[in-house]
Amino acid sequence: MSPKKARAMDEKNKAWIRAVIESLLYASDKPVELQKLMSAVGTTSKHVIKEIISEISTEYESSNHPFRIKRLDGDRYFLCLAPEYSDIVRRYVKRPLLSTALLKTLSFIAYHQPVSQAALAAARGKEAYKHVRQLIEKGLVEAEKSGRTLLLRTTQLFADYFNLKNNPSEIKKYIDSMLERSPDKS
Repeated sequence: MSPKKARAMDEKNKAWIRAVIESLLYASDKPVELQKLMSAVGTTSKHVIKEIISEISTEYESSNHPFRIKRLDGDRYFLCLAPEYSDIVRRYVKRPLLSTALLKTLSFIAYHQPVSQAALAAARGKEAYKHVRQLIEKGLVEAEKSGRTLLLRTTQLFADYFNLKNNPSEIKKYIDSMLERSPDKS
């Protein structure tokens, strides 16, 4: 095979890898691990994937593109909206990631973690059991068996999503500060 044909084939392969990476990041509702991206394109080279992600990211940032690729701890990547588009999108897209009830259950867990599922249900009602299942499915809460109940705490994904440190006391301070600023302190 001639060097010219080899380069053309490499470029075609690189374009396919790029398309797969962008597709996975776009379709995922949580960060995608580098290993998963490598597996999806059939490579063992971290360097190749990181290089392509860097190229995509640079292109997004330099071309007024509405998306950004955020790198998170543990070689995880997340496609998110560029900050300058957030306000307009919020005005027209009213579908939140979490319902109000689910958000209240999540905030209770975040504030009181680690908290038993029994204590959560006592405070939030029997719907809390359904909420816990949904929050675990979304990867925002993890559960550990403790006697006849579950011990609940937030995950690294929770911290990443809300741009917080994964530290229960820091999370509690953040929630306290939000409550202090809230005009409706009920």
